[in-house]
Amino acid sequence: MLTDSSLMTRKEKENIVKQMKSFLKNNLQQKSFKASLCQYLQLGHLSVSSQDDYYSTYFSQPESKLAWAREFTRCKDHEELKDINKALKDMVSDYMDNNHQALREQIKDRDIKQAKELMSKHGFLFLPQTATNVLVFQKK
Repeated sequence: MLTDSSLMTRKEKENIVKQMKSFLKNNLQQKSFKASLCQYLQLGHLSVSSQDDYYSTYFSQPESKLAWAREFTRCKDHEELKDINKALKDMVSDYMDNNHQALREQIKDRDIKQAKELMSKHGFLFLPQTATNVLVFQKK
């Protein structure tokens, strides 16, 4: 249950929770990343960046999404924000429980694509292997 505190009203906290829920529901898409959610997430950070900078730093790549979630769910809470932070951390944890493997697959697929492009750039052909997980390259 969210309550009023000297830092935020209950209504403000509810608004942030609603925005986080929407952001997670929309799979961390930038169009769902609202300015007030960004401002809240930056509380306690010495370097304040723009909403676009914050998004590109923490949500543009699958690795950064995983790192952000890990750090966010482990961060120490301000006493007056424990209620909202618990609600947000629970939502982020649930999101990661359901999406961690998909993010790992995105990383793997991207890395394999980049490896193929680099090998091709340096004169190697990719020879698909259907029976194994081994990538085979042959000099052109």
